[in-house]
Amino acid sequence: ELPLEDWLEQLHPDLANLLSGARDAIHESNPDRTRHVTTSIRELFTHVLHHLAPDHGVRGWSSSVEYYHEGHPTRRARLLYINRGIDVGPLSDFVDADVDSALKLFDALHAGTHGITSRLTDRQLRAMIARIESLLLFLFRINASNE
Repeated sequence: ELPLEDWLEQLHPDLANLLSGARDAIHESNPDRTRHVTTSIRELFTHVLHHLAPDHGVRGWSSSVEYYHEGHPTRRARLLYINRGIDVGPLSDFVDADVDSALKLFDALHAGTHGITSRLTDRQLRAMIARIESLLLFLFRINASNE
């Protein structure tokens, strides 16, 4: 099994820099480090999501209006598309809950990026990085099994 950094470098050589930049920012004394961490991992998540679930792939999978906003697939649709190979039977509830969890994480990242100040603690930032690492690795692995 490949480590996350290898998956990222295969996708685009600069993506691993977003992850290492977020990891390094935790240890900086920069007063704006929260925005650095949240922006880096939000952009990383977005790039991976768009690569693993491109518009044309999602459109071929579903045309349901609930999965589109202004003509583009939603993050929910992209996550469900990636999970399409396991979203059956006993794992269906798990996939729904995991997608909801991933979207709530994205919302938290978004709030950390766009607010003037953030109340996120270093412990919370480390938790967000750990969760995004495990989420991306999971998405890469299940996507590979879809191919």
